[in-house]
Amino acid sequence: MKIHIAVDILGFPYAVCVTPANVSDRDGAIEMFNQPCYSLTRLEKILFDGAYTGDEFAGKIKALVGAEVEVVNV
Repeated sequence: MKIHIAVDILGFPYAVCVTPANVSDRDGAIEMFNQPCYSLTRLEKILFDGAYTGDEFAGKIKALVGAEVEVVNV
């Protein structure tokens, strides 16, 4: 089991999704942002760590919630 969690800038949970352990981080994030129970249309930019690189991933997130993806180095 793998838990995918999106938090706001203060660290408070914003969205959560539980997937089987064999689901990649990118696919889990896409599944999490594809949940109809979350109203994420006000998001403008989502910060991700280096595991979430790629134009295909960024395009899918943009299509789901309309937000830009920025990969940050931590």
